[in-house]
Amino acid sequence: CDDDLDNDTILNVDDNCPTVANPGQEDNDNDGIGDVCDDDIDGDGVLNAVDNCPNTANANQLDSNNDGIGDACDPAMVGIVIPPGFSPNGDGINDKWIITNIQNYPNSVLTVIGRWGKVVYEQKNYQNDWEGFNEKGTKVPVGAYYYILKFNDDSIEDIEGILIINY
Repeated sequence: CDDDLDNDTILNVDDNCPTVANPGQEDNDNDGIGDVCDDDIDGDGVLNAVDNCPNTANANQLDSNNDGIGDACDPAMVGIVIPPGFSPNGDGINDKWIITNIQNYPNSVLTVIGRWGKVVYEQKNYQNDWEGFNEKGTKVPVGAYYYILKFNDDSIEDIEGILIINY
């Protein structure tokens, strides 16, 4: 009887993966299965073979810039969180479109386009201060809008999506 099947100097009874050498006993998701034997290293319920970010939990597999790398570990996306909508009705709740960590991208340009293709809002170095007014100072109508967030940095892909405004 071999007490160390994988010859990694960790006895089988203490080894989190006794058949594959892993002397460091790495276990990213702390599930008791060594990463070298774990089909789901990050513990998000998505198998490593199909996970777009296998070392960081991201069960929703969100990939906003469609580059095949999950937003949770994409260097171009880490930290940026764009809410799908806001309600600038003056009640003090979601009155401004808050894009988390946008301040880290001062060269970015945010453009919001209405259903007929007209730009209703555009701002360089967006400061989380848009309250739904167009360039004429009137509130844009309730509805869906298309946005483009350009980072003006070749190493970061632009983000595009749909924004819902409701009062």
